[in-house]
Amino acid sequence: MSTTKERKGLCIIGNGCAALSVGARANELAEYEITLVAPNNAPPPENHFWGFWGAEHLSEAASLARSRWQKWAIINDFDKVILHSDERPYYAIWRADWTEYCSQRAQESEVREVNEADLRLDRRQLLLDSRPPRIPEGAMLQHFVGIEIETVKPVFDPTTVILMDFRTRQSE
Repeated sequence: MSTTKERKGLCIIGNGCAALSVGARANELAEYEITLVAPNNAPPPENHFWGFWGAEHLSEAASLARSRWQKWAIINDFDKVILHSDERPYYAIWRADWTEYCSQRAQESEVREVNEADLRLDRRQLLLDSRPPRIPEGAMLQHFVGIEIETVKPVFDPTTVILMDFRTRQSE
């Protein structure tokens, strides 16, 4: 591993999923001294589920996942389609579980975290911005809202996740 003086500075603006995911892999970027910059006026993080399809390079995230399904369904008023994959299961992970894991790994690799107000750059440092882009007025965005429901007696098939249910109102 290089000495600190030989390492290149890499500052990443943002301290969310993207920035923390890089920080968690800092041991693979030994030529860089990584600093994560918490942006001024960033919204507070909200804990929610992220869903993703399994792949070999996502094994760490898969190991932290709350649920895993090899079958998924898409439903409308007239039909229900169930698909499956043995090689690419669908996972659900809590945002907080992933970011906590990444933060811990980043700390183990001595990734620095600073507030934007305390950032001091020099011209030799690389600067990356991991914040999402500003959304232009009138742009359409796709959002998924889910509700976790618990019932007294089982009514859902635990082997199949419902990814899309078009029987509900879509206007909002």
